[in-house]
Amino acid sequence: MGIASGSILASRYRLVRMLGRGGMADVYEASDMRLGRSVAVKIFRQQTELSGSEARQRREIQVLARLQHPNIVSVFDAGTQDGLSFVVMQLVDGLTLATRIMAAPLDLAEVRRIGAAVADALSYVHSAGMVHRDVKPANILCESSGHVYLADFGIVRLVDATRLTVQGTIGTVSYLSPEQVRGEEVDASSDVYSLGLVLLECLTGKPEYPGSSAEAAVARLARPPRIPSTLPTDWSKLLAAMTSPDGMNRPPASNVVKALRELSTSPADAPTAILEADPPTNSTRAMTVTSPEAPGKPWTSRLRLWLVAAGLVAILFIIGSWLLTSQIQGAADSPSDLPTPTASAGRDRLTQDLQDLEEAVQP
Repeated sequence: MGIASGSILASRYRLVRMLGRGGMADVYEASDMRLGRSVAVKIFRQQTELSGSEARQRREIQVLARLQHPNIVSVFDAGTQDGLSFVVMQLVDGLTLATRIMAAPLDLAEVRRIGAAVADALSYVHSAGMVHRDVKPANILCESSGHVYLADFGIVRLVDATRLTVQGTIGTVSYLSPEQVRGEEVDASSDVYSLGLVLLECLTGKPEYPGSSAEAAVARLARPPRIPSTLPTDWSKLLAAMTSPDGMNRPPASNVVKALRELSTSPADAPTAILEADPPTNSTRAMTVTSPEAPGKPWTSRLRLWLVAAGLVAILFIIGSWLLTSQIQGAADSPSDLPTPTASAGRDRLTQDLQDLEEAVQP
């Protein structure tokens, strides 16, 4: 059970209502009684600790509060009460990206827009020497206006990282980088990997590494993400680079921003078709107009063949009628001075007419 609404934290923040529950914390809307504004308060359910001394905590909060970016949820304050740590943040009125994905996969244009916003936020914080460490759909907030925020920056740094790593990754291991799973040092490339998995889930509608924490971790180390072959080539190349098992091969977040903004979005009107349609092998094939009765054969060739065949039938009919008429007249009149048409003469006439018809239908 969460803390009851109406409770007051640090003699300053009155809890109004619960906004949501995560794998390791509950989020409340609260009223900052000192400044008279609404805020979001994240309260960790487990016995976590704020790292370091009180002086270090204050320095950490000051660092986070100085992060000013249009796509980052600001951190205002942090503290501990009754053994539970809490973080006070900017209140964003909107849905998480996880909720949107549950409703339906997103089209290319929307994924490109959201991905570029998140990558820009990551680039800004990486330039400040920080790493997010927990990029996932539940930490990406989407306002009804379309504005995108990345939340929980620095919380893993501010709160005791060892305890949260052990107890708080249930439900988030699906987005960890291979080096995070192996317990190795984490840097900015880990955030890029996690964002790559988030974008892939936006397109497919399902996480690439589902299952329990152990299953997801083993799958992460056993195989790279499966990128649908039906995605446009530029999308496939970018996602493959972002989710490379080797962090040295991943592009920096600043390059991801630029690449995302230049991606094609032609199938945007039918996002589900991304996983179903067979893509053209090259640009020439994509622009070829083919006949529905005979895929791959130009319609002009088929039209010419039909014209030749129809002309042949017409000529045979005319010649047959002419020969029959001649025979009937010969039998009735039996004129000795009229020439009788021969088979060779008929064949010569037929050959000449076919040649004339073929030349007439040539383009």
